[in-house]
This record gives sequence, C-alpha cells and structure tokens, in this order.
Amino acid sequence: MPERARRKRFQIHLSTAIVMMVAAGILLWANLGRPQDIVPIAEPRARYSGDSTTVCLVSQAYGWPDVVKRYYVRTLNYKGSEPAWVGSREWRLDWWNLAEDVLIAVIILTIVWYLCERLIRRRAIRAPD
Repeated sequence: MPERARRKRFQIHLSTAIVMMVAAGILLWANLGRPQDIVPIAEPRARYSGDSTTVCLVSQAYGWPDVVKRYYVRTLNYKGSEPAWVGSREWRLDWWNLAEDVLIAVIILTIVWYLCERLIRRRAIRAPD
C-alpha cells in the first residue's frame, strides 16, 4: 500500500517560541507598565475644621506606540494624615489606537517569528551532516 503524504502543518521551533514569549512580554510591559501621574488642577482649599480639599487629575496612560488613555478626575480630601479619594471617575478608551496597538504587536511578533525561523533554517543548511 502506498503511504499517504503527510500534510504539512504550521510548526515552530522551541527556541522561536521562547524568543516570541520574551518579545510578547516586552510588548505587554510597554503597553501596561506606566506609572500613575497625579496632577493638581486646583489649589487646596482650607476648611474651618482644618481639612483641605484638592481637585486632582489622576491619569493612567496605557498603550504603545499609540496611547490608549484612561483618565480619572478625583477629589482628594486630607483628613488627618491619610488622604481619602472621593469624587468621580471618567474613562476614555480610544478604539482606533487600541486596534493600531494590536496590529503593530502582531506585526512585531510575526517579524520575530520570521527572523528566528530563518536563522534556524540557515544554520541547518550550513551544518554538516
């Protein structure tokens, strides 16, 4: 009986998978690893009880290379030694920038995959049997 030809399926080498995981981790860090910025919008207002209130813009920017931002607008009350956050939140998500970030991440991971597999195949051709 003639043997059936094996179907060629998508496979990558283990070393390529490890390099792609590192690249994906770097992309995640670039997208999510930003510090929180607290910018006072108004000066503190003293109250009769000695408490003070400050309106702050607390912004967290996520995304690389395009920033998908999430804003908080909050009021910070100082009562004693511990500040307490009260006030409202505002979320803003830019869907176009999010789509661009995902597309660029897929392109970067595809380039990493291609370069790693090409390097492995090139070395396999040069290696003597």
